[in-house]
Amino acid sequence: GAEARAAEAGASGDALTPLLLAAVDALAASVRAGLPFKVEERLGELEAFRTQLGNGSLSPARGVNRLWAFYEDEFRLTRENGLHSQTLQVGSERVLADVAKLGAMALYFRTQDGRYGRAERAATGWRFVELEDKADQQRVAALFDALRKQIRSGWFALPLAAGGGR
Repeated sequence: GAEARAAEAGASGDALTPLLLAAVDALAASVRAGLPFKVEERLGELEAFRTQLGNGSLSPARGVNRLWAFYEDEFRLTRENGLHSQTLQVGSERVLADVAKLGAMALYFRTQDGRYGRAERAATGWRFVELEDKADQQRVAALFDALRKQIRSGWFALPLAAGGGR
């Protein structure tokens, strides 16, 4: 009867939990490896999901839907170009900056005091590096200006990460 179906659904839900947790781990690893875009916030959402799954406030069945929404958000981030605001580490200081995110390809920043830079992958992970070259700064400023005007596509000459040429 209904009790048997409920018990069976509970058992299959319990079987889902380890799969969901493994998927959360994989998604968190992907967030850490990808562009350094709002990493703390995105990992925080995944950790909250893990907690709710662990303490039972989120059923495994509803967890599947929620995890799917996380994946959809991550896919959307890989396609979107846009302006955002985030706190980042530039040298020895943490600053609030505007960031121009170009899909999953590049991330540029502009500090409130007018410095420009980009995210660069280093051996130890990502770092935010200021642009020294005036022409590079102007190119990135043009990108910020276009994005501010809602221009989401077009041709932009932009400085690439070290080793990537120009």
